[in-house]
Amino acid sequence: MRAAGRIIVLAAACAALLPACAGPGQSDARIDAGSGSGVTAAPDNGDTAADLVTADPGRADPGIADPGTAGPRPPGPAAPDDPGAEGTTVLWLPIGPVSPSDPPPNFWYSLLQNRDCELLAANDTSADPLWSAASALCTAVVTDNAQDWTRGTTQLTAVPAPAATDCLGRAVYTTLTAIAEAHRRNPAERLDPVAPGAGTACPLGLDGVSSSGINSPDPDPHTSVCGGAELLLAGRFLVVDRVEVGGRSVDVRRAGENSFFFITPASSSGVQEITAWGPDGRLPGTATITVDGDPATCSATGSGQ
Repeated sequence: MRAAGRIIVLAAACAALLPACAGPGQSDARIDAGSGSGVTAAPDNGDTAADLVTADPGRADPGIADPGTAGPRPPGPAAPDDPGAEGTTVLWLPIGPVSPSDPPPNFWYSLLQNRDCELLAANDTSADPLWSAASALCTAVVTDNAQDWTRGTTQLTAVPAPAATDCLGRAVYTTLTAIAEAHRRNPAERLDPVAPGAGTACPLGLDGVSSSGINSPDPDPHTSVCGGAELLLAGRFLVVDRVEVGGRSVDVRRAGENSFFFITPASSSGVQEITAWGPDGRLPGTATITVDGDPATCSATGSGQ
């Protein structure tokens, strides 16, 4: 058994690892398990997520976006065959951000992030090799059963790396590859996942608006000049304080993670620009909506919809 409480930092945030998910100018980096005492982060020179690079744990690497803290964590649960043992702390998936009401695979990401392995297994992920392997490895992390680890790691080896544009898939693949490698190197130690301190798997921003409540932009959204339509902001967000429609500020209702709604205000007809605003100012991306109708048809107290 290795020293109890040893911290291993794994590939935890796609935003910190992949150009498609990180901000402009950030390098592709890998964060992985190792036998040293340090935190790992280095530009990608062809290495895989299983390659080891160590660095000073007290110094943030400038190539990482929001790496979070890698300080001591509370001890995890004891392994079933060693009641007095502490597990090895590893970083799990970052926030997507994803709404639990999103369709698959976004919905699956939410289940995996929360390690709701039974519900993930109950969903039909078998048609997607990555998510089938993710379901198996989720179970292995929770049970620490040797057969579960064998099944999950075997499935993962057959999965091709997701496309660079698939930020959720890349976060899952990179994190689980590193966790599988950590288990291979120390199979007697239980892995205790913890959420990373900061960072997201995908870049934040507004993609459009949705009238269906599903996080997928309407291709040609329309609304009434009378206002009163509730729309979902389609995109990825951590915090949205307000929305502007045609320059007019309106309130936002948060329904859950990555689930923000607003009600269209009464306005003149034409194409209106929609922007989302957070604590630090305007968020990336814009949307447009076509406002139709005659204001004369609107009632004094309600909308014409």
